[in-house]
Amino acid sequence: MKSSRNKTITLKDLAEITNGRLVGQGHCAVTGINSIEGALKGDITFIASKKYLKYAQKSQASAFIVKDEDPLLKGRNLIVVQDPQLAFAKALEVLRPQKLPCPGIHEKAVVHKGAVIGKDVSIGACSIIEQGACIGD
Repeated sequence: MKSSRNKTITLKDLAEITNGRLVGQGHCAVTGINSIEGALKGDITFIASKKYLKYAQKSQASAFIVKDEDPLLKGRNLIVVQDPQLAFAKALEVLRPQKLPCPGIHEKAVVHKGAVIGKDVSIGACSIIEQGACIGD
C-alpha cells in the first residue's frame, strides 16, 4: 500500500473519530496510513491479530490501531478499539478521502434515450446505460 501524505491529523483527534482509547502522545501528527510492513514515520497502521505483533517491532509507524495493549507495543502510540479493521477503515476515510468524479456524461459513454439519468451523476467513458435503466441523483 502506498503511503499518503495529503492530510495531517493528531492522534488524539483520530482516536475520537475511531471511538478509540488513546495510549501515548495525543499530539502525534498522523500524515498517512499504510500496511504494518510499509508504514513510515507519520503513518498509522493496524494490528488485527496477535500474530502480526512481530512486525510491529520493526515497523516505522508512528501509531498503531489495536484491540488490546501488548507488552511488545510498550512505548508506542496506540489507539485501542474493539474492532481494529473498522477503525482502520474510518482512519482511511479521513486520511485518504475518496475523490468523486465530476458530474457529467463522458463523450465516449453510450446512454440510451429511454434511460432516466438523475442530476449530478457521473457516467464514465465506455459506460453503457441501456433503455429502461434508472440512475438516481
